[in-house]
Amino acid sequence: MNNSTDGLARLQNQGRIPATVWRRWCALLKLDPDEAIRVWEEIGYPVTITERKVPDMSYILQLRVARLQVDIFDFKEEVAKVLHTLAFLDSLRDEELTKGKTKSVLLHYYRKVALRPLADHAPDSFLHRYLIDLCAAIVVAKILPVANIALSGVLKPVLTDHGNIAMIVGLGLKTLGEKSYSSTIRECLASWERASTALLSPVADDEIARGDDRGVRSAGGDLVAVYLTQFKSAMQTFYESEARSAIESKAEDETDIEEIRALLGVRIKAIDRYEPLQEEILSVEEALYKAKVKEARQSPVRGIKSDGNEGGRVRRAMPTAMIENVMARRQYWGGEPPLAGERVQAVLGGGTGTGEIELVEFADLELAELTDRVRDIGKLLTAVEADESQCWELLIDPTSPSEDLNELARRVSTVGADADRACQGIRRIFSHLKIKAFVQVSGHGIGANRPFQIEARIFINSVSTNRTLKLSSRFLAS
Repeated sequence: MNNSTDGLARLQNQGRIPATVWRRWCALLKLDPDEAIRVWEEIGYPVTITERKVPDMSYILQLRVARLQVDIFDFKEEVAKVLHTLAFLDSLRDEELTKGKTKSVLLHYYRKVALRPLADHAPDSFLHRYLIDLCAAIVVAKILPVANIALSGVLKPVLTDHGNIAMIVGLGLKTLGEKSYSSTIRECLASWERASTALLSPVADDEIARGDDRGVRSAGGDLVAVYLTQFKSAMQTFYESEARSAIESKAEDETDIEEIRALLGVRIKAIDRYEPLQEEILSVEEALYKAKVKEARQSPVRGIKSDGNEGGRVRRAMPTAMIENVMARRQYWGGEPPLAGERVQAVLGGGTGTGEIELVEFADLELAELTDRVRDIGKLLTAVEADESQCWELLIDPTSPSEDLNELARRVSTVGADADRACQGIRRIFSHLKIKAFVQVSGHGIGANRPFQIEARIFINSVSTNRTLKLSSRFLAS
């Protein structure tokens, strides 16, 4: 109890939400304070750092209560998409989609979907079902001819058990008629039906045990991605048609016409930015790093006189130099020449002398050993960081400058030295490379502009806990 009290007090300092408010939320929701602390640490605090404002934590906690059976990191993946969708609806500036306590209605709808049994065991099935059905309801809300009907009204039959999304889609198609946007809407809703069918296709338990359900999961996920693309196209086509009709009715009022065009521009921009499948909430480490980068870019950078060894170029003061160094590493691993090519070659080539290349043999791996091997990698990374800072710097950034590579080589070759232990640990880490064949995480789990140091820290922190490791756990992408 004392630990929970201390944790809630810390939350008060970080988020400016009084501990008494946190306790009241926990009591009302019958939520363990320790779970509320985890939600803040994994979701609330990173969002606060990134957005520079505290998110609606009471809403997020209510979402969490509906999904307590899932791992906090899986929930974090889900809630990023949910919050992104709420922001999308607000950014459309469309009263038909936001009036009538839409935020509360969407919370109830989230709970409703969470209670629905699904035949598909894929970890993304709940989220995909929530997204495609909600987007279908949004489309129907826009095309129904009933005056003053809102999204909340469209979802009401579902929430009161008087209908389902399929019935709502059927109603929308019946009333669609022949309009300029009709064919695009029909294609969109036909795509919804295909994605919906794929998500509900059962996957046998023995297939899951063998890992044979990857193709089924991929097919369902691909159809969801196609549907969301067609949803965006349908929404844009509808708003463009609506704007044309509004402009025609106000042919002589230039002020109103400009306002209509401006609103259409806002809506098209919001639709273009709606990418729920790619949306994610950063870790605290990522959020802090991005905040520092943003601050560095906004701050004036002062030059330092060159020492004459770089052809008269002006070095940039930190942290800009650090940012450029990270960019150099990224270019190198992308197959392009880095910004500091000669220095990279010196590091990788070991300075003077040819030396020998040591080959690392990959250890055989059985699926049952996965958890032990993953935890082993986490411990090895922690040990390397603690044993030898220079080896660690070269591991996370091969382009980082080294003061004396010959001295580092001497320490590496001294049996029992810190540098020798660190390099032995790195060899063991790379010997576990076959783990990649078992991991089932999507490519977008890796941030394109995220430095390896952040990836390593996410991985170390994640495997240090006692939670069960899953093949689909997002942190395994790191």
